[in-house]
Amino acid sequence: TRYSEIVYLLISSMLFVDVEARDDFVSLYKTLCETSIPSPDLTLVPRIDENFDLSILNNPDYLPQDYVNDIENKIQIKLKKTANRAIEKYISKGNLYNGEINSKGEPHGFGSVWWATGDRYEGRFENGIYHGEGMYFFANGMKQYGNFLNGEITGLGVRYYADKGIYFGEWKNGKNHGTGMFIWPNGEKFLGQFKDDEIEGLGTLTWLSGRKIEAIWADKGTGIGLAQTPEFDITLPPMATNRTES
Repeated sequence: TRYSEIVYLLISSMLFVDVEARDDFVSLYKTLCETSIPSPDLTLVPRIDENFDLSILNNPDYLPQDYVNDIENKIQIKLKKTANRAIEKYISKGNLYNGEINSKGEPHGFGSVWWATGDRYEGRFENGIYHGEGMYFFANGMKQYGNFLNGEITGLGVRYYADKGIYFGEWKNGKNHGTGMFIWPNGEKFLGQFKDDEIEGLGTLTWLSGRKIEAIWADKGTGIGLAQTPEFDITLPPMATNRTES
């Protein structure tokens, strides 16, 4: 189950004990040309908003701006509605919070926090921790939008990297994990599987020329099977050190 259908078919056809029953090279080449590699399973972790159409990831030409606009609008509406309950206070040295609080004085509900480092978070809190839809703006220019769980972005989300790269897809504990799409600054794209901030699993790499490589990938872009060559180094940009706990 780890490898694609085409690998299974080719190897199986070469393992017949009866030599006469085996495919010759012409038949193997025909099988290779006529058999398509299955697309990745694009079943994603659902967001809080279950009406959001997750099928957008099936279209590699889709850019996540609509998703980002949706989150921004929802958060701004919530911040305006709760403005009359907003409290401004320093939650720690140099870190300013403005928003709803609980009985212990912790950020709880909707609010914004400005870190002394220059980072900023706007969105929902639960007992002092980022929890729910939110937006995190890093001092280095990186931006992150999505659903936070216990202080870390989890589920569906978007990250705009400082070098203009974009990741849109599933997250787990603050890392790219699951099905997603990465767009490099030059417009080239990868749609497929990620694990712990690295490309790993079945996916499609698309060049600006339209050329595509569908393969099983691992180890920061060192391909397995159809892409086993240094030419296809598709390492993601380095992660920034983020502060996701208030």
